[in-house]
Amino acid sequence: MQNFVFPESTRRVGACMFSGCENLESVVINGPVESIPIGIFVNCYNLKNITFPNTIKNIDECFELGYDMSKLN
Repeated sequence: MQNFVFPESTRRVGACMFSGCENLESVVINGPVESIPIGIFVNCYNLKNITFPNTIKNIDECFELGYDMSKLN
């Protein structure tokens, strides 16, 4: 899987949901999501784009330590 788009009806996303998805490049989070949980993007080394909704209030430790954040837009 390279791209994932959450539907507008999404209310929350699970911890470690994409953990280990090494081919994941893009995620769009729609809906009234307020929190990004711990570990959701661990080992997603090719992730370049994440689109968050304007309802986000909390972003937990969603990447592993040492992740190259310059790859994100």
